[in-house]
This record gives sequence, C-alpha cells and structure tokens, in this order.
Amino acid sequence: MRDRLLLVIDAGSTKVKCLVFDATGKLKSCSLKDYVYQNRTDDSSLIREFDCALLWKNICEGIQSALYSADARAEEIAGISATSQRGGVVFLDKAGKELYAGPNTDLRAIAEGLALDARYRRKIHNITGHLPSLMFVPARLLWFKNNDLGLFEKINTVLTISDWIIFRLTGNRCGEICSAIETGLADVRNRSVSEEILALAGLPSNLYPEIRPAGSLAGEVQRSVAEDLGLPAGIPVIQGAPDTICGLLGLGLSENGQTGIISGWSTPVDMIIEKPVFDPECRIWTGCHLFEGKWILESNCGETGNSMNWLRELYFGDGGKDKGNGFDYLDAISAKVSPGAEGVMAFVGAEAMDMSRLEIRWGGFILPIPFSATNIRRNHLARATLENVAFAVKANCQQLEETAGVEMTSIAMGGGLVRCNCLKQILPAVLNRPIQFSKLAETSGSGAAMLAATGAGLYSNLFEAMTCMKAVTEIVEPAPVLANEYGELYEKWLSTFHKLKMIGRDLN
Repeated sequence: MRDRLLLVIDAGSTKVKCLVFDATGKLKSCSLKDYVYQNRTDDSSLIREFDCALLWKNICEGIQSALYSADARAEEIAGISATSQRGGVVFLDKAGKELYAGPNTDLRAIAEGLALDARYRRKIHNITGHLPSLMFVPARLLWFKNNDLGLFEKINTVLTISDWIIFRLTGNRCGEICSAIETGLADVRNRSVSEEILALAGLPSNLYPEIRPAGSLAGEVQRSVAEDLGLPAGIPVIQGAPDTICGLLGLGLSENGQTGIISGWSTPVDMIIEKPVFDPECRIWTGCHLFEGKWILESNCGETGNSMNWLRELYFGDGGKDKGNGFDYLDAISAKVSPGAEGVMAFVGAEAMDMSRLEIRWGGFILPIPFSATNIRRNHLARATLENVAFAVKANCQQLEETAGVEMTSIAMGGGLVRCNCLKQILPAVLNRPIQFSKLAETSGSGAAMLAATGAGLYSNLFEAMTCMKAVTEIVEPAPVLANEYGELYEKWLSTFHKLKMIGRDLN
C-alpha cells in the first residue's frame, strides 16, 4: 500500500489544483492553474462563466505536471477523486454536451432568487438550510427558463464542478448528497434531493443525477480520455465531495462540537453537530458532514483570501515579484506592528455572516488622523487586515455557539492562511483558546485523497482513512497578555462593524 499513490483534482474558486498524495496522506506534488472566468460582453458584469474545454485542458496538463513533479509513474495511481468550490455547476444536455458552466460567483439570477425568497423564504431555508436563493441552482435554472428558453429545454443534468470532472473521467453522471445540499437542491434533514424545492420553483424533478456516497466507486478512467490525461484507462475514479467538507475530513474532524476553519478565497467556520439546527434569523447555513448522523452549522467569514489578494495587488501590482510572492512580505511586515495596528481598523471583506439581508456593505480602513500626528504605513494596513480576519472568525464562532446552543470543543484551521505566521499568533489570542493549525495548507485536497484511498480499497472505510491520513497539526496557545489586549480590541472592532452596517443602510 505504501507504494500506491492518489490523484486529486481540486477545482477551487481561483485555481484548479492537481495533487498527488501517498497512501499515508503525505503530499508529493501540487500543480496549479488559474481559473479563467468569462464575462460575456453582451450581458451584465454579474454574469460569469468558464470554458469547459479550457478547464479540461488545464486539468490534463496539471495531472501530467503533478505526476512529473512527484516522480510518479501513472501505474502507481491507485485511485482518483475530485473536489470543487461549492455552488459551481455545469449543465449537460442528454448527449453529455456542456450547455453552461458557472462558478459560485455567477450572480445572474438575482431577480429570480429574490422572487423565490419573497414567496418561500422560510420554507426554502427549512428544507435546504441555505439562503439567499440567488446563489443557488433553482434560481439559476429559472434565469435560463426566463432568458434562454431554448437552452433551458435542453438541460438534462445538473452537476457540480467536481461531479463534472468525474463525468469527464468516466462518462458516468453521478452526484453526492453534501454537494447536492450546497447547490440548494436537497433536503438537509433527509439527505435527499428535494422534489418539493424543484416544485416550488416550477422545475423538472429529474435534473440531479444518481446519488452515490462520497468515497464510493464512480467508475473508471475511460479510454477516450486516458491519453490526454497521461494515464492508463481503468484507474478507479472515486466519488468526491465539496471542498469545505473535504477540508473538515483533511483536518480529521468528525465529532460533535469540533470546528474547522477552512481558509481560502473565503473562510467558512464549520461546527459539527449531532442533528440539523436552523438559525431562526436565517443568517447562517446548515449542511451535512460526510459521516452519517453528523451535520454542520456554518458561519462564513466572507472574502478573506480575496481581500488579502486585493491588498497584495494594491501594494505590489501583479504578483509582487519584488517582494517574493507578496503574501510572505505582508506576513512579515504585519509582525513588526503592535496589536491594534496603532488604531487602524480594517473592514475589507471578512465579516460576520448574515445571509438574511442582501445589501451592499460599506467598509475599508479606519485610520487615526491627522496624518501629521500619526505614522500609518502599509505595515499597519497589513496588520489590520489580518486582525480583521481574526475578529471575523470570532464573530462567526459566537454566532455558531449561540445558534447551536453548545460550545465548541476544539478548533482547527487549514487552507492557505495557515502559511501566515502572524495570523497564527493573532487568532488564538483573539479567540483566547488554543488552535490546531494544519501543517498542510491543502486540507481540502487531503480530504479528497482520503475519499480516493477509501474507494480504491487502501482502507476499509472512510473513518480509517481519515484517522491514518489526516494532516499533522501544531497547537498554538494564546499568549495571556495578547489575549487580554485583543479582548478589548475585538469589542471595538465589533461595535464599529455594526455601526458601519447601519451607515451602509443609510447610504443605500
């Protein structure tokens, strides 16, 4: 078994990654390709799509690059699985041709979503655990019904992006229940596709494919694509799951009260619970864990990684080549600034989740002035941005505990921001509790590798794979003096955050 390798395709919000893991969970290589989203020139800038042919080309090249970097032979691959951004979908016609492929940031269906929520808001939330409807598949299907009836009538199957990857690998159309829930098509209580939701929207009831358990066999690499992939035909392809859910698996989290922070383009904070709980104010989401009898309550911090990327590009232009990769530099200069960033507060993406009210938010940096009496520089803005992330995590943790009615038993963090050493000191102090930080940033890919290992028969079940392959973590305790200081700073940030929300409503 030690000689067998696992191949994972992770189609996130900004990049598609092809990763090779060994059977113990060690990452052998990772190949990255940027997503290329298209804004159609004849439509609103809210409409975003991607080119399936280009994405498939990037996947094929990424697989070959990852195998080369891992010094791996294709024959060593025991199984392949895929994970992807939640909410991204591909519509197929009866013959398997892609009619539409859109990311989770395609907001074309605002009008359709608002109309659904105006009539059925509470019912939709009680079934799916998710709002607002404009973000999810029923509203998007309605947009095509209202705006492109010819295309709508050809839609035969709705797939998530990871399930589309599995379709391209195997030719089989299949889905998974956690993925279905994240499309807004499923009943979170019953873990089944909801015919009631489709009926409310006036949509056909047979658009979602056969549900298979994550970690089960979805098919084999078909001969028609094997040469392009640089792989032999017949390699087992294993049913995947959404990236955030795979991230929890990668962190080894499966017990009630355990909480995972998966930092990427956004930063969901997911608490494992023993039964589905629904926020009466509809601010946060309810979903399913991969293990039976386990659910998830999610409060998402919003555009954390995206705000860091914005700050990097603002400072350094494209890539910040004069300062390494830009992020390392931001991390380093943040550490040179004292807590509180000398009065600078940031509100640049990270916030407490509230899906009950759709509105343009107002934010930015609040600075002490006049400048002649202060010495605010880019390092203060960088520190304030990291503190913004940590404060938002705390606000979302508080929402989760209040809604669930139980306290978190432990908190672990994975994803790209675990590379940020300064944040690893700030976050435990802000939360005033120890945090387990993964030593592997690619926790979603790691979870998908566990699914591949289970389906390939390297482990007897998913729990065994998780136990044997989970990422190594380091526990960082809060510094008492720092925790004291951040207790006061958080209350100031939270108060200002709520005031900005009210100002934003006045401006709107």
